[in-house]
Amino acid sequence: MHPSRRKKIAYYTINDPLDKRSWSGVTYYLGQALQQHVGDVDFLGPVPIPWALDKTCRALQKVSRLLLRSEWIPKYSLLKNMYAAWYLGRKMKGRQYDFVLAPSAAPELAYLSTAVPIVYFCDATYKIYSETYAKEFANMGALTRWEGNHLENKSLHKSRFAILTSTWAATSAVRDYHMPADRVEMILLGANIDHAPEQAVIFQKLENKTLTLLFLAVDWDRKGGALAYEALVELHRQGINAKLIVCGCTPPPEFQHPGLEVIPFINKNLPQDYELFVHILTTSHFLLLPTRAD
Repeated sequence: MHPSRRKKIAYYTINDPLDKRSWSGVTYYLGQALQQHVGDVDFLGPVPIPWALDKTCRALQKVSRLLLRSEWIPKYSLLKNMYAAWYLGRKMKGRQYDFVLAPSAAPELAYLSTAVPIVYFCDATYKIYSETYAKEFANMGALTRWEGNHLENKSLHKSRFAILTSTWAATSAVRDYHMPADRVEMILLGANIDHAPEQAVIFQKLENKTLTLLFLAVDWDRKGGALAYEALVELHRQGINAKLIVCGCTPPPEFQHPGLEVIPFINKNLPQDYELFVHILTTSHFLLLPTRAD
């Protein structure tokens, strides 16, 4: 790749790359950052799965539940991901690219046949993902476990580089899948916002006399919502005027408190919702991250 010219990037995503809600905004903002700072981005996803293939996978999932009493997850189906790789290869055919970047799409990359360098990008490997999200994978069958690890391993080893967004995930790529350490990079994700706020906007929180905590998550249990709630209760017990904003999910009904404000959903594609999101960020004093599974 010539270092001075703009790169040609094949950007494959499993969801809509122009939707700010996709993967909490990562898919959208990563694509926009590549377009602005790296090169010309060709948005290639998502793959439309044929009706017959989708129905077949759903039927196999039901059969596994009824007869084997175990969970078979279509997302990791070899057949489904072979089709996705074929579809992606067909869209790339006849076009010149410097590299392929596919965020959180390891299964779909596994069987991609291309001479174009692949950059793997994800926040977790299959092994640590399946072990950490116990509720989702509690009854996982042996076939799905094998398929998931097989696709992950194949995708990693056919990639020129693997970018993981935490030391936890990068360590797993090397330890669990024997990916060469010199081909693994740990790069933190940036903020999923359109513009960096001005200094005056950032310091608006100083005008807020109520200690405001922000819990930003789509899954109350997995992201540790109960701990965030306990922090609110403890602050009030100590006589501190505090408020907890829960944004992105709804707490279970047993979590009730005068200082609890719930905003179940924000669609950052809508200007008014995005403005509300920025206002919440700029007026909150602390972002709580008591996550249980990351």
